[in-house]
Formats: sequence, structure tokens, C-alpha cells
Amino acid sequence: LWLKQNQQIMGSLVKNYFSSKIGSIPSKIFHITVMPCLDKRVESMRDQFHNSEEDYSDVDFVLTTKDVLQLLQQKAPNFIQQRPSTIDRFLNNIENGKFYGVGGGPSDGFLEHIFKRAAEQLYGQSVQQISYTYGKTKDFKETTLTVDGKVVLHFAAAYGFRNIQSVVRLIKKGSCTYDYVEVMACPS
Repeated sequence: LWLKQNQQIMGSLVKNYFSSKIGSIPSKIFHITVMPCLDKRVESMRDQFHNSEEDYSDVDFVLTTKDVLQLLQQKAPNFIQQRPSTIDRFLNNIENGKFYGVGGGPSDGFLEHIFKRAAEQLYGQSVQQISYTYGKTKDFKETTLTVDGKVVLHFAAAYGFRNIQSVVRLIKKGSCTYDYVEVMACPS
């Protein structure tokens, strides 16, 4: 079982849902993402995100934010002076002219979203604010949901390889108590 990160989920939507909306096929769409780190480029090339039957990948190319900045500096030095254009309303995350996400944090709030949803769906608890306990750095944090004095959900976020290795060691020892762990190779 492979879980998809946000980049790959959006790629699936673009290639499958969007292509059907515009009367095309997934292999005819070239999907580029802009991501903060090079690890997303490596992620996009994994075999499990390639449909070999129809010969297309969820994401065809990844630009880092640094790549975009360099392209703008080289190809459009007067970019900032350009007139604003209207924003496409199809599958965007813009409301009243401002970007929004499902939450916060480096992963744009997946842990927060899943925690709140699990609390509500599994335990009937509405969680508005999530409190965290941090490890030695802000790159490792934990949160729990307690119902009737008992911890019923235990989530963690591990960013950076050191923190990921710590969680992997717990799993290998059989002493991992987390119900959900959000991992990102890049530190926050």
C-alpha cells in the first residue's frame, strides 16, 4: 500500500479528473508542480506513481521554488511590473483573493486535518485548537486526544531524517505508540 502526498494527489486529480473535464486523456497532460525542496522531484519519479498501462505519471516535472525564482530572474526580469491577471477558479485554494490551506505546518495541515477528523468521527469530539508537545526541536511534535481520562489518539510529526530515524527505531522495537505519524524528509 502506497500513500500519496499532496503533490501526487493533485497530480492524480489533474491527470484523471481534470482531463475528463476538458475532454482529454491523462497522457496528453503535462503536469508541473512547484515544490519547496528537491525531494519532491525524487518522489514524483517513483514507479508507484506511474501508470504503465496508459504510460503517464501523476506529476511530469517538479520545479523547486528556487528554480522558479531563477527562471523569473533570467526570462522575465520585469515580472513584478506585470499587470495582475484573473485566477483560474478550477481546483484552486484561493478565497477572497487570499490563499488558504486545510491547516498549518510544513505539510499544509494534513496532520491537523486528520487529527480533527479522527477525533470527530471516532470519538465525537470537536477539536478547534491542537496543542503540541515538542521534542528537542520544532521538527518533532506530538499531540494526543484524551477522552474520559484515557489517551485515545496519539499523533506525531517528524520532520528531517534524524526524527524520522527515531520513529523508525520505535517501530522496529515494537514500542511505537503513535496512531499516525506525519513524516517529511525536509526539516521545517
